[in-house]
This record gives sequence, C-alpha cells and structure tokens, in this order.
Amino acid sequence: YACFNSTKAYDALEIAITGDDFFKDSRRNAKDVIYKEDIKDFLKVFKKEFILEKIDESGMFIYKYRINIGDGVVHVCLKAAIINENDGPKLLIGIIDIENQVEQEMEYMSTLMAAEDKATKDQLTGVKNKRAYADEEEYLNSFISAGSTPAFALVVCDLNGLKQVNDTLGHKAGDEYIKE
Repeated sequence: YACFNSTKAYDALEIAITGDDFFKDSRRNAKDVIYKEDIKDFLKVFKKEFILEKIDESGMFIYKYRINIGDGVVHVCLKAAIINENDGPKLLIGIIDIENQVEQEMEYMSTLMAAEDKATKDQLTGVKNKRAYADEEEYLNSFISAGSTPAFALVVCDLNGLKQVNDTLGHKAGDEYIKE
C-alpha cells in the first residue's frame, strides 16, 4: 500500500506511508490515532473482509469516527471503494476531515432544540405549555393504540384569585403570583 496526505496536519500522526499490510498496520496504529471512545467500534468494522463485503453490497463503504491530531480531536469520514486499474481492481481508501460539517450539524441541532424548547414551554414559568401537552398526548395515545400503556400521571392546576391580583396590583404582580 501507499498513502498520500493532502495536508500537513496528518503528517503529525507519524504513520508509515508505505507497507505490506494496510489493515494490520492501521489496526495496530489505531490505539495511538483513533479517539479513545471510538477505538472499539472502529476495530469492529475496520476489517478487510467486512469493508469489501459492504462495498460489494452498496458500491462504497463509509464510516465516521474521530482521530487525535495534536492536542485536538477531529471528526473524519473514511470512504472506501474499488476502482478498476489497467492491472486489475484496487481498493481505494480516503479519509476526509468533516470537522466543519459536524460543527455545523451540532449548531443546527442546538438551534432546533432551542426553538422546540421555546415552542413548548411557557416563557414566564418555564412549565410545558398546551403544545407540549398535545405532543405528549399524541405520544401516549400511540402507545395505548399499540396495546402498551406506559405509567403516567396528569396534574391540572388552577390559580384562584389571579384576575384579582392582575386587576388590583398589575400584571407584573400577577406574573410573580403565577411563578410562586
């Protein structure tokens, strides 16, 4: 095998760029290169037979994981495919830095979760609102329809005297009354 790096950052990994057994060498280097929480899963899938089987099934093998570069961790995507050369088929494996893509996805999810939280919680009290109630009711009804009922409880509250507080002391005092 022969490796080619398009960026100097990967040179810091100090991995051999040529050798006789790419999979054996890569699996041996994994403990030094792969992020510790990803090593176990990486070693499960990073086997020549498994990768070739997946390529045969779908035309390409794709696997996302993290690697250690310097003092940081970088998300990468390994892609493998068979290409036909004049002297026969060759396994081509590429590792793509997807850190920016992962950061954008995380930012999007954070924004989405904040919007959902805002849509389902009362801004004054932080208590779930009518929309959250309707979502939960739909969720529970799907369980009930399927013949499985999870344990749940329903609490309904009413504040006596809120109108009087609002009318005599103002809405700010009414808000405090609700929060209390």
